[in-house]
Amino acid sequence: MEASPIVIIIPVYQEMNALEKISIQQAVKVLNKYRICLVVPAAMDVSNYLVYHDFAIERFADSYFTSIASYSRLLLSTSFYERFKEYEYMLIYQLDAFVFRDAIEEFCAFGYDYYGAPWRLSDTGRISTGNPVGNGGVSLRNIPHTIDVLRKYEQVVREKVNMFIYEQGEDVFFAWAAMQPDSHYKTPPLRIAKKFALECDVQHVFADIENNMPFAIHKWYQRDYSFWKPHIETQGYTINDQDPHIRWRTTKDDRLTAINRYLIHRIIRHTTEKCLKSVVRKYIPPVRDIYIYGKGKIGERTIKLLQKSGIQITGIIDKEGTPGQRFMGAEFFRLQDIHAKKLFVIISSTTYEAEMKNALQMYGLREGTDYITYNLLEKKIIGDYYALPFQL
Repeated sequence: MEASPIVIIIPVYQEMNALEKISIQQAVKVLNKYRICLVVPAAMDVSNYLVYHDFAIERFADSYFTSIASYSRLLLSTSFYERFKEYEYMLIYQLDAFVFRDAIEEFCAFGYDYYGAPWRLSDTGRISTGNPVGNGGVSLRNIPHTIDVLRKYEQVVREKVNMFIYEQGEDVFFAWAAMQPDSHYKTPPLRIAKKFALECDVQHVFADIENNMPFAIHKWYQRDYSFWKPHIETQGYTINDQDPHIRWRTTKDDRLTAINRYLIHRIIRHTTEKCLKSVVRKYIPPVRDIYIYGKGKIGERTIKLLQKSGIQITGIIDKEGTPGQRFMGAEFFRLQDIHAKKLFVIISSTTYEAEMKNALQMYGLREGTDYITYNLLEKKIIGDYYALPFQL
């Protein structure tokens, strides 16, 4: 059987950090027999990328690279895939991925339309679609069949745009589409998806596939990093453990986070404003301007918590927000415009927590006194709430 034509897609929109440089070097080393294409904003200078490889360049409107939501819009548009219609399959390889060997043609030969790393049982993508496959960060997609499924469910994408784009991401759409009775779009069974890529529950899944290294991994320096580090270093790379982009979280930590998210949801839903405020105010000073640092999913949870507590939010700090505009009723600000004010900040991100702490400390803010992370706040609230003499 003649090999299907394959293109490697690497979406980029900013300068690489040291860990992303490892990912791109590995992609070039392992996958250089294929055309490797950078998908970039129209106005981006890519000269620093071209020192690694003679990449093909495909440019799209800058507006598609401002957030996860805008990137999802791009990958749910038929025009994106039509740009590569001379190929049968594309491998999307975000720069938090790492590929161990070239097995793309093996997976293409199985004949499935969409491969992605399996989601864990508690992941919202898996819960909402019933499909355990899978995450789009490193994913293999049949291009003509993807165009067909986007056309088939065009109305669904348009009408359910909030669910698929803003809340969960473009990969959830493809997992959903593969589960529809009238769909010919297929994802592989879990046993094959585990061999394609891993992201969650690594220790358990790795044993389950008899210690055979998967084709690729996703979020290798953001989840179960200590597990993947020796495997990556055997490929010839030296990793600086002090890199601020590394998250020393494990899948167990993520499970505990999911449990905490469930408990805080119950607290917000079932308790009174007075009771909740009495707990929250122990950790948020009453005479400060309250700012939320980060407007992602954690930012939304933070806002909902404070609103239910009857605590007024002064504003949201986010580099993607336009000053003066509003989000969930709160106004956007830039950090440099508010640092001199009497404020208290809640860091509402785990991925960029270290960077945000550094930024606040540069302006003289002190942890515990002038700012707190949402994760810590959530744990304290849950601990105090369940110790109080009342029931949910």
